[in-house]
Amino acid sequence: MSFEKEYERIASMLRIKFSRELTQKDPAAIEVVVILVLSLLMGWDTPSKVAEHLGLPKHEVYGALKKLTLHDWQRLFACAFENLAIQALLEAQSHSDATWSRLQVVVAIDDSVIRRWGQLLSYLGNWWSGQFHRVLPGQDIVMAVLRIGNQVIPLHFRIMSCLAQKGRHDKVVGILKDLAAKWKEAGIGIWRIPVSMDAGYADSGMIETIRELGFRKVLTGAKSSFILRPGRSKKVEAPLKELLGRGRLNREPGWSCKERVGFLKGASPKFGRVKVCARIMLGKVRWVFAFGIDRACEIVRVWQSHHWVEEFFKRMKHLLSWGSYRLKGTSGAHASIVVPFLAYFVLLELQQLTGGTFERLLWAIDQLSRIDMNDMLKLWDIKRFELTLVEPDVLLH
Repeated sequence: MSFEKEYERIASMLRIKFSRELTQKDPAAIEVVVILVLSLLMGWDTPSKVAEHLGLPKHEVYGALKKLTLHDWQRLFACAFENLAIQALLEAQSHSDATWSRLQVVVAIDDSVIRRWGQLLSYLGNWWSGQFHRVLPGQDIVMAVLRIGNQVIPLHFRIMSCLAQKGRHDKVVGILKDLAAKWKEAGIGIWRIPVSMDAGYADSGMIETIRELGFRKVLTGAKSSFILRPGRSKKVEAPLKELLGRGRLNREPGWSCKERVGFLKGASPKFGRVKVCARIMLGKVRWVFAFGIDRACEIVRVWQSHHWVEEFFKRMKHLLSWGSYRLKGTSGAHASIVVPFLAYFVLLELQQLTGGTFERLLWAIDQLSRIDMNDMLKLWDIKRFELTLVEPDVLLH
């Protein structure tokens, strides 16, 4: 089947899926969401650009979006990814332990800052950006993604607020609490699924709470200043950096990993019994604390999979223009985030059907966008929303 047919099928499926989820909403609002999602894949990264290309009055596009509430956007996100993740996990756990290991299943958690300026946008604040290594104004998004095989599926997100009492740690616990309840109900053994976080989330109380939810395997980044009592010693303690300097960690490549890694068991005054793993990354030594994971090779695999949450942020920002939408209010803030997520969902579906990379799929969609616009609208199966097209010569500019 040609790519065009696959794209047409997914466009129709997307429209039906949203219509069923938002049955009480104005059909025009659902049509506008579908148009925005599919247009984003063609590089039309704002509602104004979509209105300009399709010859629509801008107030009709923005007016349709205003009919969708914060709850509606959350439902659309769940509609796209909740069942996708559950089905992938159920299929994976139906196979052998060896197959599960090869899939390298992990829930990776991190946050990313979307740079924004203005006074009318919601959730604005000053946040530390790891990308720019400084504090930036914008919106901070706490995200959990599922890496399973060759898929990276967003699971849940929270937008940080400077006015809220809850910090990132509480947001993470809330995300995992929601996932644990839904996955247990679906019959998924969450005790098999490791959770990874960077050093910014290293908190003994949060780790204990996560393990009480049923996620027994937790891996978190560790700072070099963290104190450890190596082995069974109760009196001798030193920072991780000093212990490594004493040669207590063997940094030679081992059977479990081709990299230079080392391991050390001990007790932390803050975290309790832990297993420490050290790696040489970009010329620097990095440490992680592992809880509930004893096998060295499994610790390394989980750690190596954590970077997929960073790759996900890069895909969203560079391929899907995450952050280009600037809609006012709390509902508008969620719309600005969820529309690119839904475009990502379309790419995931196309990738499963065609096996192409995201870059290749976006190139193919760009080629489709160069056909007559009336044919494109037929391809999208847009029927209810009245579109007044501009002249074809205008579309070329």
